[in-house]
Amino acid sequence: MLNYYFKDTVQSFLQKSTEEIIGEITLSNTFDSSFNQNKSWESQIPILKDAVSGLKGTIFFEFSIPRMGKRVDVIIVTENIVFVIEFKVGETKYHRHHIEQVWDYALDLKNFHDPSHNAVLVPILVATENEVSFLEIVTTPHNDNVIFPIRTNKDELYQAISNVFSFFKENNEINGELFSRGRYSPTPTIIEAAVSLYNSHTVDEITRSDAEAKNLTVTTTAISDIINNSKSNTKKSGSSYEFVGRKVI
Repeated sequence: MLNYYFKDTVQSFLQKSTEEIIGEITLSNTFDSSFNQNKSWESQIPILKDAVSGLKGTIFFEFSIPRMGKRVDVIIVTENIVFVIEFKVGETKYHRHHIEQVWDYALDLKNFHDPSHNAVLVPILVATENEVSFLEIVTTPHNDNVIFPIRTNKDELYQAISNVFSFFKENNEINGELFSRGRYSPTPTIIEAAVSLYNSHTVDEITRSDAEAKNLTVTTTAISDIINNSKSNTKKSGSSYEFVGRKVI
């Protein structure tokens, strides 16, 4: 299965017609494209052409996120930046679950996709018909080169992308071909790891063959300490924190 349904240089993308691009996407598609899906691509392509004019890099449509079983609408790789763009064509609001969707895509790439580890990850939600855009650049407190999702309408996507280049000025460059073939190494979720530990399994037993050991060491040690502390004191353990407007327990 392809990691994407369409890949091209930005320069070549700009020269192709909307019909040609949709044709290439549907040829790579493993399922029958619906009328609504084709109409969505038909709306996205002109918006993107206006937004990426003058850029150099690689553009992908329907890039696979295997761990989530989903595909990102559009990814643009340029310089050391990976733009993760999710379109909501015809939408007038920035719904929380849409913001979380594009945010999760960016975090998944940052943590599990090798070429994305050292890149700047920029999630962008495009609610095409919203009258207001929120283009501020807000980095996470983890110094991990991931920014909180930008929200924009169809008219200000170009400005949203331009703002990012003004904020991040580095000379590193990501190769689009290597990006598309990059190794993807998902790890178990914290819940999966906790269940295995609680059942007295070893760390090796909860490590998947496609996961790197270093990704599990800190998490499994912390979980083990929490479990042992809970058993010793005969009490439950838990924590909460605020995250982009939502509370996680």
